[in-house]
Amino acid sequence: MYDVVAKQKALSAIKAANGGICPVEAVVKEAEDSKNPLHDEFKWDDKEAGYLYRLQQARALIVRIGFYVEVVDVDLGKVTYTRETSEGVDPKTTDPAVHDPDLPSGVQGAVGISDIANRGAASKKKVIDREFALVESYLTRALDWSVRLDEIPYFISRLEAISAEYLRRARESGNPPSPNP
Repeated sequence: MYDVVAKQKALSAIKAANGGICPVEAVVKEAEDSKNPLHDEFKWDDKEAGYLYRLQQARALIVRIGFYVEVVDVDLGKVTYTRETSEGVDPKTTDPAVHDPDLPSGVQGAVGISDIANRGAASKKKVIDREFALVESYLTRALDWSVRLDEIPYFISRLEAISAEYLRRARESGNPPSPNP
């Protein structure tokens, strides 16, 4: 079992050997060697790996394509969605796919955002919190890079501008944000 540093060094070597870029194809090729520190990070049984890859493709497909819905009611700019009927009446639109927040831990499955809209506040907040967790992850990375690049004032100015813009959008949507999170 190799430690993280050994794996980082292996990735750095691949990057150095490829002109400063770390191509995923080169990572897989190097990891094929059972003595490589990266080897244990991959499933080498083709049957198992193929199935896992298809699961990943399915996740990407669901997110990329979404679900078919038709608009059945428009009220004050709010759209109510319903599942496709056998008639397939236009207008068509896409219902974005999200992870079903009410599934048990470890169970994967996607639903349309309109499905969540018809659930209780707890489900809605779980979806929103998951999105904010992604945002926080990117902000953490941006802050770390800003520190390393000595660009904290720029980070602060961008964060203030983004915050102001999204507060403005939220207020204009008709549901002003609460001053207390």
